[in-house]
Formats: sequence, structure tokens, C-alpha cells
Amino acid sequence: MRITKLILTLAYVTHVSGCIWQIIARIELADTLEITPTAFFPEPNLLLGSSGVINAYIRSIHFAWTNLAGIGNFDSTPVTTLEVVGTLIIHICGVTLYAIMTGAVVNILEELTSKDNEIQRELAELGTFMKDCNVPPDVQKRTMEGFVMRRLV
Repeated sequence: MRITKLILTLAYVTHVSGCIWQIIARIELADTLEITPTAFFPEPNLLLGSSGVINAYIRSIHFAWTNLAGIGNFDSTPVTTLEVVGTLIIHICGVTLYAIMTGAVVNILEELTSKDNEIQRELAELGTFMKDCNVPPDVQKRTMEGFVMRRLV
């Protein structure tokens, strides 16, 4: 459940970052009468032209994903102050998001290891107790299997 929550959070942050890029593009390109390519928007027609909303959204998600991951995109270098600020915000969100996600995954793994260690300890105590009580080996085996199955649920 927590992994699903992390994936949905990543998808949401990517979507919001892509929308920020779209908003910056529309602000930057709205003032010009003629749509000219810039370093930040190499193909403005994909954003404002007749190529379709889905194509523009896919481009913005690509931009957001590469910048959130810290990879950057060599053909979309920010030039104006608004572009630089938008890219910095996306980079900061990306670093923060990945730090949170890494911490959450490590926490999940630690909890699983802790639960496994606890089951092993209890299983050893149960085995010792059954040997002290002279429980037959076949009953010990079935009891331990049942114990493990109940603890894993």
C-alpha cells in the first residue's frame, strides 16, 4: 500500500511539474506574435500549435521527469529568469521527493527485516519449548508451519 502511495505521489509531482512548464511556456510565448523556438522551448508549436493536447502533455511530462530526476535535458536550457526559477523549483521538488521516497523504501525494508527477525526468534523459542516438553517431531513440524503461516498474515 505504501509503495502505491509513493508511486502516486511521484506521478502527481511529475504532473504538477509538467503543468508548471506548460504555464511558463504559455507566459513566455504569449507576448510574441510569431512563435519562435527558444532554448527552453525548442518546438513551441508542440505546446501552442495544432499538434494536440496529448502531444503537448507528453512533452511536458518528459520535461518534468528529466528535470525531477536531476538528469536535465540538454536541448531545454532555461534562459529567462522565469524559466530558471521554474526549473529550480522543479529540481528542488525532485531532490526532496527522491529523498522522501528513498527514506520510505528503506523504512519498509527495515520493517520487513524486523518482522522476519521477530518471527525467527519466536520460532526458535517455540522449537525449544516443544523439545523441552518432548513433543513428537511430526507434531513439532506441523505446529511450526502453522505458527509461521499465522504470523505472516
